[in-house]
Amino acid sequence: MSHRTLLALLLLVLLLGVVCVTGDRAYEARPMSPRAPSGREAPSGKDAAVSAARPAARSARPPSEADAQPTRAPERWGCVVAEGDTLSAVARRNGVTLGDIIRLNGISAPRRIVPGAELLLRPVGVDGIAGRPAAEDVVIDVLKKERKVELRIRGKLVRTYRCALGRAPEGDKEREGDRRTPEGEFYVCQRLARGKYGPSLGISYPDAEDAERGLRSGLITGRAHREIVESIRARRRPPWTTKLGGAICIHGRGAGRDWTLGCIALDDADAGELFVLTPMRAKVRIAAGRAE
Repeated sequence: MSHRTLLALLLLVLLLGVVCVTGDRAYEARPMSPRAPSGREAPSGKDAAVSAARPAARSARPPSEADAQPTRAPERWGCVVAEGDTLSAVARRNGVTLGDIIRLNGISAPRRIVPGAELLLRPVGVDGIAGRPAAEDVVIDVLKKERKVELRIRGKLVRTYRCALGRAPEGDKEREGDRRTPEGEFYVCQRLARGKYGPSLGISYPDAEDAERGLRSGLITGRAHREIVESIRARRRPPWTTKLGGAICIHGRGAGRDWTLGCIALDDADAGELFVLTPMRAKVRIAAGRAE
């Protein structure tokens, strides 16, 4: 190897060493920035300080008082056994023990409970009422304008339920098919635990006043008039098949909107409780609205 060639190789080796050292220093001085979860580089220096001081964006609405204190379902006093229910399931759903239900209702064979059975879940919260209230203790007020049903036991307002009415809710009922809910003072004349629309309380429309009006207008015959009047005097169910209409009930299947043909509709759990607490011949008052 010539002297000139040897000198060229030596210069090449020195040059490569300088490049490697410079590259290493550059790499150490500029480390790779860590990746943020979104795939962007995390801020550094002044940008990092500003980012840390900035409050994080909220991904959901701030907690409200309702979140901190969830609404509790009312502690119901009674219910009607549904298809497929067991006493144990009823007890769990209503926050009572199986022993409570057996004791309150005097049940001797818990496994033989049948759909439509009426159950007390808790003692009725009215002084002097040991079991179910008697007819003279109960008054149901239906306030059409307010869409409310109020239950009073011995004069004490104990329950207020929301309700739906007939599809033509304003005005008193006059005849069959007008889809109005009647107004006046009536009584419970029929009880069906398993009606088409759940537990159902039939009310004594048409009454004697309706019969007089129907006779004058020619809607009913003299015989139909007499049958209605006699039924009201005996506090039985009046005829429901005349042109005055009938079969007006307080039942379940929903209170969200006016949808019935004149009945008063409640939510199912409300209808079941009201049914258990309301005996035959209890008073029912239906008004256009609350008296001022």
